[in-house]
Amino acid sequence: DIADMTIADAVGAVLSNARASLRFMSNGKIGVFEDEVKTVSRQLFTPSNSKNFSGQRIFPTYPDAIRVKFVAAEADYEAVECLVYADGKNDSNADSNTFEDLTLFGVTDYFHAWRLGRYHMAAAIWRQETFSLTVGLENLVSQRGDRVEVAHDVPKLGGMSARGMDV
Repeated sequence: DIADMTIADAVGAVLSNARASLRFMSNGKIGVFEDEVKTVSRQLFTPSNSKNFSGQRIFPTYPDAIRVKFVAAEADYEAVECLVYADGKNDSNADSNTFEDLTLFGVTDYFHAWRLGRYHMAAAIWRQETFSLTVGLENLVSQRGDRVEVAHDVPKLGGMSARGMDV
């Protein structure tokens, strides 16, 4: 219920429908982080400027569909739901025991609710890996949401690190 939300929670709920979230920057400013493809890398991390590199990959069981609940304008702002099926699934071959629920705040359009359901399903499939590392003062260059590159020899990411000694 919106009456029980803090201002940050309400802003976060509204921004999540635009695939965005609040971004608290190191200089004290507050901004918006948009979940979109970045083309320019902000920083390169190698074994020379980082430590404690670790990675994790999850192997989830994917649902056959997501039951997206939202308030529809065309239904006089009553709560409705739409089913967002995984690729290759439909109402005749989907197992309803594997359905997951997603409740959207502030979405009143069926197509927008369906697109957000597809987005969350795709994010679960394509974002299975998480990498973390520890850096010193260099972490001040990049912020949450910036594209960074990692070249590390343990998981063989980004080729091999090298330094030219003589020309």
